[in-house]
Amino acid sequence: MKFGDYHTHNYLCNHAVGTIEDYIQAGISQGMGEIGISDHFPMELLPEHFHIYAMSLEDFSTYVNEIKRLKAKYQDQIVVKVSSEVDFFPPAFNGYKDIVTPFLEDFDYIIGSVHAVPWKGLEAIPIDEQQAIPIINEIGVDEVYLEYYNSVLKMVKSNFYDIVGHLDIPKKYGLLPRNPGRIWQKVLQVLDTIENSNIAVEINTSGLRKNIDQYPSEPIIKELIQRRIPITLGSDAHRSEDVGRNFEEIISKIKKWGLTSLCQFSHYEKTLVPLD
Repeated sequence: MKFGDYHTHNYLCNHAVGTIEDYIQAGISQGMGEIGISDHFPMELLPEHFHIYAMSLEDFSTYVNEIKRLKAKYQDQIVVKVSSEVDFFPPAFNGYKDIVTPFLEDFDYIIGSVHAVPWKGLEAIPIDEQQAIPIINEIGVDEVYLEYYNSVLKMVKSNFYDIVGHLDIPKKYGLLPRNPGRIWQKVLQVLDTIENSNIAVEINTSGLRKNIDQYPSEPIIKELIQRRIPITLGSDAHRSEDVGRNFEEIISKIKKWGLTSLCQFSHYEKTLVPLD
């Protein structure tokens, strides 16, 4: 059995294609032992600009019930995990927590991701949108990186999430720190906090489909391995054909870097599964 893909989307988020069943069938066709369905939680508590990137609150119950239906349908072929990628945006966190809570009994894990950071004079900076590049350059690339990692720090300290999604996402469109040493010190602070928490970090292969590299970068992954921080795999698939994409390449790399196991979740409980 191949390792499961813990980060997948579907048509409900308005910027992916294919049904939930399409993604499950893609995992089965690859011989995966499990697959996580983790579409974006409604973004209605974020600034209005972001609302279009996720399903509505009214749709979320339907989403969860459909995963549960398909979990039963395919139980003899693959283990289906129920999840959602829940944005962390500090001004909205308490509201999000209240809205998500009724669904938690059905979840296996929650991916926490930062797609927007608060900024004085602006509703938010969308840190992974190409059209935001001029704003980020004007503010200062390093300043935006620092604010992004400050949000990640707060997210980890909230003790609400199970997996950190696509750590170092600000590099998505080639915006790299001007002062790498300064940003690296902030990264180490984040990793110190993660190390002392109960959260895992995903290796997200979607960057490889965008001609950069995986999230997070090799130096960060090596730090994760050295610190024995649990790691999951996710494709961040927005098309069913991207399920598990580049996993063999990544597994080959991380084994060379010293990783011996990957983390799996079942109703929030972590299990480390040997790579060999």
